[in-house]
Amino acid sequence: MNIFWYGFSCIRIETKTAQGDASLVTDPFDAKAGGLKLPRALKTDIGLLSAPVSKETREIFAPAEEGKDVFFIDSAGEFEKSGIFVSGFRAGDDPRTIYMIEAEDIHILYCGALSKPLSDADLEKIENIDILIVPVGGHGVMSGKEAADFANALEPRIVIPVQYHLPGVKEDLDGAEAFIKAMGGKAEEPVAKLKINRKDLPEDTTKIVLLSPAV
Repeated sequence: MNIFWYGFSCIRIETKTAQGDASLVTDPFDAKAGGLKLPRALKTDIGLLSAPVSKETREIFAPAEEGKDVFFIDSAGEFEKSGIFVSGFRAGDDPRTIYMIEAEDIHILYCGALSKPLSDADLEKIENIDILIVPVGGHGVMSGKEAADFANALEPRIVIPVQYHLPGVKEDLDGAEAFIKAMGGKAEEPVAKLKINRKDLPEDTTKIVLLSPAV
């Protein structure tokens, strides 16, 4: 499995399933307004949306294969496409949808632009998360400290922070430093992608993976 980050909460997951190669892309953003680059067309099998978006934003997605359509998921429920399993649910009164994604026997919790930590009741819905993708920049999404507390409650094997300030970003967001410090201050240099399989997941610790925005 390969995981890429375009910036904000836009993630690309590429995986191999029994049905062949498959891809999933989350929450594209307005590149002009946001200040980061985004491909003109995000080719993918699945378009995953944690909140309602405009028709123009949906049109950023393009089919991974000619003659096929993008399969959109934008609500709570259980879905399967191209060997990728997705389960979505709403957290309390937050209008966004949180998704659990399963492929290659790896379980990913994608939180989009979640504004606050989950309640104990919502946390009980989640177990055995291998990779947590969580916003950390504050100002409308979880702060670094809130995101760290959330990650520590879930104990994922890997956590990927998103939705934080980068050079060129026009939105008011904090950097990832507060999150990294609250997690114990351990993070390696950013990498272009996370290449991972089940056997390579950390066993007894939570590893922070910083991704460089793909262009």
